[in-house]
Amino acid sequence: MALTVASLEGEEAGYPKSHWKDGQFYAVRRLIVGWNDVSALLAQLDTSPNDQYPYPEGTPNALAREAITEPLGAQTNAAGENQAQYEKARVEVRYSTQGPSWFNGHYIHEHLEPVGERYPINHSALRWASNSGPQVVAADGATKMAYNFDYIITFHRSMTVPAGVEEWTECINSNIVYAPTLDMHFGRFTLLYKGATIDQTSTIAGLLTQSVSMRFGYKRLGWNTQWCSLSNSHEALYRSGGNQYIGYTAVPFNLFAA
Repeated sequence: MALTVASLEGEEAGYPKSHWKDGQFYAVRRLIVGWNDVSALLAQLDTSPNDQYPYPEGTPNALAREAITEPLGAQTNAAGENQAQYEKARVEVRYSTQGPSWFNGHYIHEHLEPVGERYPINHSALRWASNSGPQVVAADGATKMAYNFDYIITFHRSMTVPAGVEEWTECINSNIVYAPTLDMHFGRFTLLYKGATIDQTSTIAGLLTQSVSMRFGYKRLGWNTQWCSLSNSHEALYRSGGNQYIGYTAVPFNLFAA
């Protein structure tokens, strides 16, 4: 989408400039604009989709991350007490892919954190491997360590808080969930919603936005089975009388719903 500031003259000669480094794309534009329209230009550069690098060598993920304003020419007159007035300004806009990625109408960042979990072992069935005498039962309290991870997805510059922040409490996924920047698929019933952290910010365009980080615990064998120390395996739990106990409610996790 083209910038619509009336006094914008376009790029300074010799720009834009871009380069790739360590798998990341960086670019610099120098825009010449009327001094009085600098704020309007910055507001547009901070608003989607005007924050995307407009040239073909960039990608949708090369976003405006920083802008530096410099006056051009001598002061024309005093605009007010302790204020300078110029005819034009140079706005240097720096773009990069290093930061949140643009996916399906959202700015997102995804990452994984390791999580360890201890399971009790039925020690009465275990024997020490000593050859110096009769085998004896292994010590009480033997445990098994299993390592899974938490999946965290952060939505940057969100105008509204995703509905799932409240609705998915104590729920697991009934659908396959795709993590686009990690290129991973999480199977049904393997993600447990653990809650979210929400931070509110105000953009230079005057918009109130939220940064929403949603955390999901991942368990490869599903959240509605538990470790049984007698069988040394994951099993479904049953109530007395034979009725299966369902630990968590399964609902669709639609992370990128409009």
